[in-house]
Amino acid sequence: MKKTLLTIIVLLTMVQLNAQVTVALGSVYEVVAGTKVYIPVTVTGLDAANSGTPITAAEFHIFFNNQNVEYDTTANISALTPPAEWIYGASATQYGSTWVDDNLNAISFPDGTVLFEVVFDYKGGETILDLDSSRCYLVDANFSYIPVAQVIDGIITPAAGSDQSVWTGEGDWNTSANWSNGVPGINTIAVIESGNTEINSGSNCKSLLVNAGASVHVMPGFSLSVSEGITSNGGFFIESDASGTGSVISNGAVTGTGTFSTEQYVDFSSSHSHLVCSPLPSATGVVFSGLNPEKYTESSAAFESLGESDVIPNASGVRVTSDSPSTMVFSGAFNSAGVTLSNLPFSDLNEMEHKGLNLIGNPFTSALFADLPLWTKSGVGNGVYVWDGYKFKCWNGITGNLTDGLIPAMQGFFVRTDNANASLDIPAASRIHSNAPFYKSSKDNLLNHLVLRFEKKDDPDHFDEAFIHVKEGSVINYSSESDVIKLTGNPDFPQIWTLSSDNTSLAVNTQPDFETSIPVSFKVKGAGKYQLSVSGIESLGSETPLYLEDKQDASTIWNLRLSPVIEFNFGEGASTGNRYVLHFNVIGINELEKDYFKVYLSNGSIHIEAEQQKRIEQVELVSLTGQLLGMYENLTTPSVIRLEKCSGGIAILRIRTVEGIYIKKLLTAN
Repeated sequence: MKKTLLTIIVLLTMVQLNAQVTVALGSVYEVVAGTKVYIPVTVTGLDAANSGTPITAAEFHIFFNNQNVEYDTTANISALTPPAEWIYGASATQYGSTWVDDNLNAISFPDGTVLFEVVFDYKGGETILDLDSSRCYLVDANFSYIPVAQVIDGIITPAAGSDQSVWTGEGDWNTSANWSNGVPGINTIAVIESGNTEINSGSNCKSLLVNAGASVHVMPGFSLSVSEGITSNGGFFIESDASGTGSVISNGAVTGTGTFSTEQYVDFSSSHSHLVCSPLPSATGVVFSGLNPEKYTESSAAFESLGESDVIPNASGVRVTSDSPSTMVFSGAFNSAGVTLSNLPFSDLNEMEHKGLNLIGNPFTSALFADLPLWTKSGVGNGVYVWDGYKFKCWNGITGNLTDGLIPAMQGFFVRTDNANASLDIPAASRIHSNAPFYKSSKDNLLNHLVLRFEKKDDPDHFDEAFIHVKEGSVINYSSESDVIKLTGNPDFPQIWTLSSDNTSLAVNTQPDFETSIPVSFKVKGAGKYQLSVSGIESLGSETPLYLEDKQDASTIWNLRLSPVIEFNFGEGASTGNRYVLHFNVIGINELEKDYFKVYLSNGSIHIEAEQQKRIEQVELVSLTGQLLGMYENLTTPSVIRLEKCSGGIAILRIRTVEGIYIKKLLTAN
């Protein structure tokens, strides 16, 4: 109930105030694995005595990496807010808490007040606690949303540890009794003298030596960071299964006379093909035996078979195909240094979509941040593509639908060259531990950034996305520095893209300003109802209009600020071309003044009145998700419309007359 109340308050009253508010997470340093960590949530700017704004309600969300920490409880709630007024809890990777004063009184919090502490069980490794600024809600006495001027994330760092510690025995890496001088930290030389140890957390050491007969197993979903290097004369195993893959980052050489084994599990159930990459400096096609390995040839824009004896260069992408899950095993010391790719090809193909595409891969045993704008390269654009089972996910270093710009360990991906003999350095410094899944099937809070999602109404699990980012210094025509060309996914599912001024089809379209209107194109296979959802509108600034125009129907213009979800009826095989255009200015149909009609709710009905009798051509009532709740035609004022399909909540009323369109938001009751 409190959650519902807070959501309604926020939706109804997005009012800008001048209060400067900060919400901060605490940080804890040099923590020993296996201990509890208390993270305070502190607020400033809510103190009435210091020109702050008292609040009646609050909501917070914190993302955390469950490799490093596990949520335990919420403790030490401020005496200003009785514990019974709070609702809190966590999933595997996200914490949430909501508070509403029982009497809806505004409470003044002195600057520096700790509202509560989040308690985590610390497993090891350095980790960031990410306070979600987009869902940090504070509500004042007038039930108005208070903008938060600053959010501060927290961090937990591991203990430095002893100079050296020696392992004997069997069990978990964090079993202190098995270490001669405590669980290793970032300054510890770790020696596995005998026995076997499993890493089931985010673990660290300065260097690692595995003696003959001993072994280390990095378990699926967990990680090891080594600052100086790994020498294994025994066994070093990185394991993988359906839950994830172990992650290892070594900043020094990986050497030794023992066994190195790196696994990569791939689930082929949702897609018969995946793009992968060997983590070894050199391999042959036999490592993919039984999976029909193929390489991609840029000049023909086609895949070709790889033989078992064919050499696979370092950081080359490979397509593998199967009907059932498979675990690949790469035997040998894995990459720990950056990889340089030279002489990447470029062919001047007639069609833009496949021109310059090169299939490479993440050659590391950890995730890779695809920050191509900062990588050393020549003749290579900033866009990357990862196959997602039925579509391509993309990223340009700033935006896209590749989660946080991370390429999972041993994942193949496409880049695009602009000219022949291009080169690219894949830096070891871009490695990062991540529990992101292997892509088969969040970026910063950007200004002037839109996400367009297109899906079939009866199949929301298969959707496509396009991105628009207005960024100073970019250009209106296609540029490989900021734009990403559209790669068509599985044609059985919906496709969306936008067009640059030089008519290039784009998945990411970056524009220098709001002066240029942008065509939006749709393509579908089956006939039926489809839905376009536009998010990020609040990032444009309230002064920027946003309309979608149907060029084939002069009377059809959608104000996306009022209704960001649009339904279409498309026939089989429909492809819209340049029919729909996105505008950042007011166009076409006249939008009527707020006092043109008097609209109100009474006894479950909508009443529409005017000072003089008006003829109404059409009335539409739609939900915020775009669902049509009712449509009525050929009315005159005064009119009364009985609500029948409305289940309560905020709805959009659109009234069409010969003079123009009248639009109003209504809060309907159950």
